[in-house]
Amino acid sequence: MKKIVFIDVDGTMYHAHEDSISESIKQKLKEASEYVDLFVSTGRCGLALTCLREAKQYFKGFVLSNGSYVTYDNKLISEKIVEKSDLIKLIEVAKELNSNIGLITDKIIYVNEMTDIVDYALTPRDHNSIEVVSDYNFNLDIKYNMAWSFDELDKINEMEKRLPSNFTFFKWGKIGSDIVLNNTTKALGIIELLRYLKGDYITYAIGDSGNDIPMFKLVDNPICMGNGTDQAKEHAKYITKTLSDGGLEYALDQIIKGVW
Repeated sequence: MKKIVFIDVDGTMYHAHEDSISESIKQKLKEASEYVDLFVSTGRCGLALTCLREAKQYFKGFVLSNGSYVTYDNKLISEKIVEKSDLIKLIEVAKELNSNIGLITDKIIYVNEMTDIVDYALTPRDHNSIEVVSDYNFNLDIKYNMAWSFDELDKINEMEKRLPSNFTFFKWGKIGSDIVLNNTTKALGIIELLRYLKGDYITYAIGDSGNDIPMFKLVDNPICMGNGTDQAKEHAKYITKTLSDGGLEYALDQIIKGVW
């Protein structure tokens, strides 16, 4: 039976603020692609995936923006859009808190203010991928797949309290968070992809943090990085080494050899 592997980006393939993934990971992805079908599964949008630019050829498709934008063989097969009423509420709360937010499309990332946190969170990225919208004047007629918060955790927690319960926050750590509507997760994107493929697969997922847990619950073999969060590890069948110690390469080796 064919094996299909969904791989997270940050903390799994990529160290923050490096220009790209390492040479050893590129080589292992190339090798693995000859034995299994590889897919990216990330909270990043396509505009913020330049760290993979030299390895994109090894992936069959992409589950992006926490499952809200899914492609296979360069073809869009599933897209989830945030409703205008939800956008209005999100923007209202952000304005009340003076919170810096970003709204994500497949072509442009719109942010209320360009700050060091925005630059940190979205590096590396495509040239001219960010457009600043002052005073929260976002165009609500545009189709947005997801939102981001570019604030410290205290303000993000307050935003979470004030927004309706149909919003879910996947927090990055001390700063920043993905903001999605309930049921928009990596798992949902993977379900849409598997429905499109119409095949029988042994499924794997490799990740390190909270937004990977939904896909960990879905696949046959969830694998957490050694540098992953305790919560993510609790939902994993296997724990590999850390990213710095070649954890992704080790996990792919185990899959290729049939050990996992």
